[in-house]
Amino acid sequence: MHDAISDPAPGSSVEPIEVLLDRVIQRSPVGIAAIDHEGRFRVVNPAYGAILGYEPDQLLGRSFLTVLPAGEQDRRLSQHRQFLDLGSDYKGEFDVLRSDGATRRVLAESVRLPGGAGPALRLVYVVDITERRQFELALQTQRQFLQSVLDGMGADICVVDEAGLIVEVNRAWREFCARNQGRLEHAGVGTSYLEVCERALGSGEPGAGLAARFAELLREVLAGRRAGFELEYPCHSPQEQRWYLARVSRIEGSQPLRIVIAHDDVTALKLAQ
Repeated sequence: MHDAISDPAPGSSVEPIEVLLDRVIQRSPVGIAAIDHEGRFRVVNPAYGAILGYEPDQLLGRSFLTVLPAGEQDRRLSQHRQFLDLGSDYKGEFDVLRSDGATRRVLAESVRLPGGAGPALRLVYVVDITERRQFELALQTQRQFLQSVLDGMGADICVVDEAGLIVEVNRAWREFCARNQGRLEHAGVGTSYLEVCERALGSGEPGAGLAARFAELLREVLAGRRAGFELEYPCHSPQEQRWYLARVSRIEGSQPLRIVIAHDDVTALKLAQ
């Protein structure tokens, strides 16, 4: 029985598979190029050329080192040949040079393409991720700036999400937890702040009863029924008496929701009173 898919209708013609594959490569939105053992471009599709600012014909026959920063050319040529000869890994993020001299960041992955009677080729798939990378770096810079701001504040501060999980803490918070190992050793990022309140409630320490009130008010803030609150509570250690003022507030407009919890040491004021 003949395969119905491979059996053409009478009078029709079927494109050779090589022609069909070439059409797929040429029309692909992903940059595709085939590079021989010497590093010369043998195939370049329009999407690949567009990433680098060339017409495909301008790259054919030229070395792929043409589109690489000068300091990487020797290493990348060696990596290219090792990939073809030994099957070593060749994928990741790389910098490339456009025809106008601008640097772009690409995500590339290579496949070893048997050459039939001739040497194997490296078939490389390339996607331009320059804008995405710049956005990620901007977010990282913003995060570092915000962390520096938090660390510069004297209050013990944590930020919780809509479920009450701690997603950020500042230096003062970390130092306070380090000084109170045993009670607050699990009060870092990823901890449920409501569980911190529950542990305080069962500790039997002075002011532990206020933990239930704090948890109740915090749940109201998490649910959107309250914008924030303040609550003073004792937090004595075996060595000294301490009081803190907790201030909780929603960060309006934050997506996803974030809530700031700041604990100010008011011991000096309390003792003066």
